[in-house]
Amino acid sequence: MVLSGVAPKPWRAVDAEAALTGNRLDAATIDRVATASVAGAQPMPHNGYKVGLVRGLVEETFAYLDASARPIELAADNCGAFADEQVYKAPSDHLVVTHANLTASRWLAWVDVANAVAWLLVILIFQIEIVLDQLEKLTRSWLVFCTGSKVLLYLVLAGNALYWTIYSNFIDYWDAWIWLIAFVLIDMNLLGMEGEDSRNVHATHTK
Repeated sequence: MVLSGVAPKPWRAVDAEAALTGNRLDAATIDRVATASVAGAQPMPHNGYKVGLVRGLVEETFAYLDASARPIELAADNCGAFADEQVYKAPSDHLVVTHANLTASRWLAWVDVANAVAWLLVILIFQIEIVLDQLEKLTRSWLVFCTGSKVLLYLVLAGNALYWTIYSNFIDYWDAWIWLIAFVLIDMNLLGMEGEDSRNVHATHTK
């Protein structure tokens, strides 16, 4: 368990890990983990309030992992529900999943890969635009190509965000939509700045 933003580097909360390991994730365990996460904290002057914020954040994060998000423990009274199901077990852990759950997990993983690749390509196109603009080689053809490519990639990212909205949890799709909207707004502003720069350059040359 690692906390970010509380030290010059990511801070491993060893005491919180110990409070969590081997225990059911119920209200009492969450309270112990939250308390252990700030055990020994030494705040700087005027930011002692952050200790309480960190504790509250840890508590809220683990409270979010309620019973519906945790695996069901197999026992004699519920094994019969899986009698007609094809199940799979990963060799690295003790989780047993149905074919439907395995398929859903694979789709989520592939969407995550597609999302990462799309963002890398968006950043690459941004970089190409900047370099060509600095070299004064950003022709209309290049601009059309870059703009069209970004539109297609934004559509892919919107599709990924929509998929997470339907099949995943709040954290996934909220983060996806925020980043997508932010980049589209930045892109629109950059286009506006480019247009303003072009008008200024034209005005300068005509004087």
